[in-house]
Amino acid sequence: MWIIGHSLIESQKRRKARPRMTMSDVALALEYICEDVTDRKLAPALVVLDYLQRIRPDPKDGGDRREQVMEMVNRAKDAAISFGCPVLLGVQAKREVEDRQYKMPRQNDAQESSNVEQTSDKVITLWYPHKTEEPGSIVGTMRTKGKIRVKEEWEVNPNLLLVGMPKQKMGGTLDAVPVFVDPARGMFSDMTYPQGSN
Repeated sequence: MWIIGHSLIESQKRRKARPRMTMSDVALALEYICEDVTDRKLAPALVVLDYLQRIRPDPKDGGDRREQVMEMVNRAKDAAISFGCPVLLGVQAKREVEDRQYKMPRQNDAQESSNVEQTSDKVITLWYPHKTEEPGSIVGTMRTKGKIRVKEEWEVNPNLLLVGMPKQKMGGTLDAVPVFVDPARGMFSDMTYPQGSN
């Protein structure tokens, strides 16, 4: 695993944050890792960009923020094609999502860019109800199983994460499934398995 960009160690030594990377910086770093780091050529299995709103625009990315973000999304898609691997682009949801009773983001909820919805092959959404709802309260959604509409409900606790897939090119979508999460240890597991058996 290669991590490029900010280094907390270097930032602490210099007592200042290093500049955020542009998509051109990311592409150059990936080319260097693939072509020059070792004697053999490396091929990335996955590129994770965390996250869209923190990527610094290139001067050629456009004049206003909306154009810049749209171009950054396009360049993330270009990187997936160029390097032949998935690019997972983290994107913050719009503030309006917090005003809804059911706060699972939808595919058009990417902050500052509708291009995320249009360009992405898959959109995966996350909602951690513990951050937005009262502990012990119930959150739920209606799901279609076959031809029947079924209400699904979950109790809010620190280990509940809801994961949805509102867009999947050439595949089905998913409103929400519960996932067991241990935030302190960065562990995830299926809610249907006993939680001590990860």
